[in-house]
Amino acid sequence: MGLLFRISAALSLSLLPAAAQVRKVTDAEVNKVHRGALLIDGHNDVTSATLRGADLARRREQGHTDIPRMKEGGMGAQFFAAYVAVDFIGRNASARRALQMIDTIRQDI
Repeated sequence: MGLLFRISAALSLSLLPAAAQVRKVTDAEVNKVHRGALLIDGHNDVTSATLRGADLARRREQGHTDIPRMKEGGMGAQFFAAYVAVDFIGRNASARRALQMIDTIRQDI
């Protein structure tokens, strides 16, 4: 009986809310860590938008990516995707679209 009680007590204590043990973090502390880290975005599909004429040098209303916001957010590196949608395959245009994607990554971005 004593062992069962100890196990139950230990389990109950381990399930106490973690929030009671968490220290509040200030915005200044968060910003210090953020600015001291290398921020890398591992996947970005904005290449489709640049092929449609989007200018990433200006803040855009649509989408999540533009150079002003990347700078403001401290973006250190970005990997851009050269995604070819399935409808290009059906028209035998997938290789051309892939090359267009690569060109826009190299030139426009």
